[in-house]
Amino acid sequence: MTQTILQNTISFGVGVSFALLAIFFAFPADVYASEYPAGACFTTTEVTTGYEVSIIIPPNVTVCDGNGCSTSPFATTLATWVSTNQQTQVLDDLGVGSCGLGFAVATATLNAVPSIVNAGSPSMLSWDSTNASYCSSADFQTSNSTSGTVEEFPLSTTEYTVQCGNDPTNTEINTAYASATVTVRSNAPAPIVSLVATPNNIDRGESSRLSWNSENATSCTGVGFSTQGDTSGSIDVSPNSTRSYSISCSGPGGDASDTEYIMVDQPGTLPTASLIANPSSIERGESSTLSWSSEDATTCTGGGFSTGGAVSGSTPVSPNTSVRYSISCSNSDGSASDYADVTVNNGGTPGCVGSDCPCTGDDCDGGGGGCVGPDCPCTGDDCGGGPDFSASCVGSPAQGVEVGKTATWSANPRGGGYIYSWSGSESLTGSNASVQKVYSQPGLKNASVTVSRAPYTHTVQCQNEIEVTAQPAVLNFTPSKNPIVSGTSVTLDWSVQNVREGTCSIVGPGVNRVNLNAGRSGSGSVNTGEITSESSFTLRCTDLNGEQQTRGITIRVVPSFIEI
Repeated sequence: MTQTILQNTISFGVGVSFALLAIFFAFPADVYASEYPAGACFTTTEVTTGYEVSIIIPPNVTVCDGNGCSTSPFATTLATWVSTNQQTQVLDDLGVGSCGLGFAVATATLNAVPSIVNAGSPSMLSWDSTNASYCSSADFQTSNSTSGTVEEFPLSTTEYTVQCGNDPTNTEINTAYASATVTVRSNAPAPIVSLVATPNNIDRGESSRLSWNSENATSCTGVGFSTQGDTSGSIDVSPNSTRSYSISCSGPGGDASDTEYIMVDQPGTLPTASLIANPSSIERGESSTLSWSSEDATTCTGGGFSTGGAVSGSTPVSPNTSVRYSISCSNSDGSASDYADVTVNNGGTPGCVGSDCPCTGDDCDGGGGGCVGPDCPCTGDDCGGGPDFSASCVGSPAQGVEVGKTATWSANPRGGGYIYSWSGSESLTGSNASVQKVYSQPGLKNASVTVSRAPYTHTVQCQNEIEVTAQPAVLNFTPSKNPIVSGTSVTLDWSVQNVREGTCSIVGPGVNRVNLNAGRSGSGSVNTGEITSESSFTLRCTDLNGEQQTRGITIRVVPSFIEI
């Protein structure tokens, strides 16, 4: 036999060149796989002398030669010859695929609606194909139809696959695949998590304890702190500036999160106080000037004289006896005090006075010993000083009281017929030998009393301070339902104890309620509007220590078709 071989170089879209033998002969003596381009295939048609064999380029394959490149939407025949069955098998063994009858490429599509369902709920699978004579699936029933729908009821997340082609016995030839996944929701309840900082207002350098609790969660992760995966616990943190901390917990029923803020105050500045008496020694009937000053104070209070609240100033005093004057200056960070003595010569604690006390000369120890000697029969009202004129004061109960409870300050002068004038913390006043005070703020409280019996005066600082403590705040904040169906509302119930009046508020999407509590305790409810997405609400109050306390609620939302 004779043969004519024309060799060209062709390449396809991937840029790989292959040698092409265009064969014009009755049948080839030898056939090599490298002589045919990648993606080429063959068809065979039985004729009287054997088999007619065609080498074909599939549609949409780019072919390049010395004249340029071209792409045809149709199959292109490169060569045709009559072959024996044995030579046809050689072509098949060389990996040149059979095109099959009706060469157009098969396609397949598969969709699932809805793609997310509850366990056991239906999802509709729809498939379609082109250039295929059958479609089949190992996951659902197709009856070999090239298109159709079927309803599936998965119990767990499932991936469905369909294959469409022309020859179900040889899926390597002109076969298309498509897949769709149906996600099955968990029936487990949604997680709930709460994150609380105690206290949530600190000075820089101090610490706050973050405590978290969750329900229906298997693990929790903190932002700004480590939970080590625990679903509940606590940890101390010491932020240098105001910042937020958040936590996210997950479980079979989904995810939940909460956020807490810690307010950090910069280091405060304590005030100073100075009190000077000029002159510090006077004769009876003379005056001395008290001058006071302070730095970083907002108010000053005098003991034995009035400052009018001024942080600096001066005032004259004319005591009849030696007196110790005091001053206390304060700001929001603390207080400072000072004192100054004014000595009254021949005064101090005076001796015998009055018409019945003919005390003269050496018989009178006016410097403090009172009337002495046989010529000084000082008794009763004629004795205005000496051992019969002294005073002290004390506060009770000594162990302290809680905010809102009564403390008592008592003066203990020697003698009778005195006039009293009280001063002290939180504007303490009074004119009796003992006074009672209900303190509204925690802290150490002090008092002083001026005891007078004309013309003599004593001002004394009480021997002890009374510590006033605050009961811890109690905040309760709960929803009427959680989770809720999208588009519905929820009632937020709240109650508080041991908080400052008018400091409680509830904020969140569509909710901004302030001044909820008229007293130190209270309760009530707030209705939200329609909620369509996960929403967080916060109850905030200021406790009796002046620190802010919060409780948070995150309302989860599920689609309306989910039963809860």
